[in-house]
Amino acid sequence: LETVTSGIILSILLRRLSELFSRKEQKSVSQKGPTYWVRSKQINEIGGFGRRPVPAKFKTFEKAQQYRLQLNLHRGAFHPGYFIEVEEDSSTPFIGGTGSA
Repeated sequence: LETVTSGIILSILLRRLSELFSRKEQKSVSQKGPTYWVRSKQINEIGGFGRRPVPAKFKTFEKAQQYRLQLNLHRGAFHPGYFIEVEEDSSTPFIGGTGSA
């Protein structure tokens, strides 16, 4: 009787642990935020000014916005500028804030 009871308790504990771990994995996947890309309005531009690569990837919108502002401040007179593109969890990216400094 004791081995049957301990086997049942063990299976219940294992089931609860597996549920707990699967919830943590789901949270980590669902909490993954969007990715922000700073891209050039100039078609097929690769590179940047000195140590500022384009396109550039950021985890926060604020950092991407700050980077775009710096690029727009240093761009040439005939350069069309830079914009921020938001990519949501492996979905199709859409254009975020645009504009130049």
